[in-house]
Amino acid sequence: MSYFAASETVSLLRRAVTGTDADGADVYGTTTVTVTGCVSYPRTSVEALTGVRDTVIVGRTLIAPYGTVVTPVDRVTLADGLTYEVDGVAGYWSSPFTGYQAGVEVALKRVTG
Repeated sequence: MSYFAASETVSLLRRAVTGTDADGADVYGTTTVTVTGCVSYPRTSVEALTGVRDTVIVGRTLIAPYGTVVTPVDRVTLADGLTYEVDGVAGYWSSPFTGYQAGVEVALKRVTG
């Protein structure tokens, strides 16, 4: 259920162990988890000019339904098709007074250049 009139569906791209190689080392792949009832909005943007390269870091904030598990190594594809990295640890918002569970706040970033 979504509490937002204009919610979006996002894809969590989760890094997961998908097997082992001939030496017994973990092999990683990506699994996709679809999450409905989300909202995202702009956070920050930083431009770094370093000699030859022009790097832009675009930030967004994602609000997902409470209980959505988001890890620092996940990536998120928003409804507009752009993929962002999770920036830090997700915050789980709940009231200690009423028990109301508002959602999960996730900082996202996309680096280009």
